[in-house]
Amino acid sequence: MVALYIDINLLIGEIPDCWNHWENLAYLNLGNNNLTGKIPPTLGYTNPCMLNLRNNSMFGELPSTLRNSWSLVMLDLSENHFSGSVPTWIGDKLSNLVVLSLRSNNFDGYIPRKICDLQFLQILDLGHNNISGVIPKCFSNLSEMATKDKTNNELSTPYFIDYSFYLKALLVLKGREDEYGSTLGLVTSLDLSANRLRGEIPKEIGSLVGLLSLNFSGNLLTGNIPDNIGNMELMKSLDLSMNRLNGEIPPSFSNLNFLNHFNVSYNNLTGHIPTSTLLQSFENLSYVGNHLCGPPLTKNCTSKNIPTDVGNKGRKVNWLYVSIVFGFVLGFWSVVAPLFFIRSWRIAYYQKLDQICGKLYVFWATMGMSPSTTEERVKAAEDRVKAVEWKLKAEEKKARNDAKYWSGQAEKYKTERDLARETLARKEELAKKGKELQVEQRAHTLTKFGVEEKDIANASDLRIRKAIFIPLAHPSIFSSLSGR
Repeated sequence: MVALYIDINLLIGEIPDCWNHWENLAYLNLGNNNLTGKIPPTLGYTNPCMLNLRNNSMFGELPSTLRNSWSLVMLDLSENHFSGSVPTWIGDKLSNLVVLSLRSNNFDGYIPRKICDLQFLQILDLGHNNISGVIPKCFSNLSEMATKDKTNNELSTPYFIDYSFYLKALLVLKGREDEYGSTLGLVTSLDLSANRLRGEIPKEIGSLVGLLSLNFSGNLLTGNIPDNIGNMELMKSLDLSMNRLNGEIPPSFSNLNFLNHFNVSYNNLTGHIPTSTLLQSFENLSYVGNHLCGPPLTKNCTSKNIPTDVGNKGRKVNWLYVSIVFGFVLGFWSVVAPLFFIRSWRIAYYQKLDQICGKLYVFWATMGMSPSTTEERVKAAEDRVKAVEWKLKAEEKKARNDAKYWSGQAEKYKTERDLARETLARKEELAKKGKELQVEQRAHTLTKFGVEEKDIANASDLRIRKAIFIPLAHPSIFSSLSGR
């Protein structure tokens, strides 16, 4: 078997380590699957022309046996989890490489200088890794990137007798990902974006006049932009954004007549944007985050090419912030002051707030419940309501019985009170009649014995005295004496 293409599937698991008998395998494409594990060591002994494992979940360091694949023209290991440093033997042993893509992995360390020995390399993509250090000056040795005239549109490998097997690759150019096939041989690209590269951009990069795409964005690069980058007249995409570059945009950039993607945003660039039909055609976002002036920006330049807003910094009042602060203070106190000083408003506000919180609580408590759960909760609520109603009825019944009992007790006490009052009145009446009877008996006794009131004390007749005094003290005795 010469070619094995099973890309864009749902393959899982690890690649088996059984490739030592596949001596004629020239093209292996297992990209866009869900493969895991490491690259099997025996895969390096197949010596293919193309190896594509992009967009999987493979990890680990690159096996040293891949140095035996000296026929490799295209090596695409992008969008995986490979780690370690970029192997030096890539530049030593894989001298026929045209496409090298290690994009979106976890490679660290420095860019090996041996990569500069790859004379046929047209596409180098090391973007979105953790590579540090400086950009090698020896990139000027990449002769294919320094060649303007390309004679072959297609990247081919003569492994078949009757025709060549054309290669295809997914490349990130001009800020988007596209597939290149029939025109892959015309593409030259250098992408070191989203790493941790430091230092200045070497001026030797300007010798790569055949480059169509250059992307150094998302690093920690400092210094000025080399003026000779403006000599790369075939450049279609240039991205130097999100670094720490300073100085001015070189005037030679006005020579880049084929640019359709340009971005120098979020640096420390200053001065006037060079006058060019293309440079003025890009949006403001391509220049934002700097101190630039002139078209297409609305900032005008002074005689010293300093933006007017920078030159007047410290004297100009930003009325936007003033209005924001004023509006906040006015709105805040127009709401808070009445609540602070008017008690009825404050009570109404917190009552309304409590109602809203209650509704929100009910809403969030019932969200996401399945129908069965909702029915169960409704039934449970109905049972609780019935229990409360039963309890209320029981308490009402008890209250009626208590009222009946205490009503009976009140009637009983009322009857006893009336009876006591009647008895007391009876006793008072009898006492009154007893006193009246005593008076009558006394008068009758005095008349009977012919004794006056004043002579009672001197009466010699004991019987008279007894008849007078004893009945007065004891009416019952008086009655017995009078009967005698």
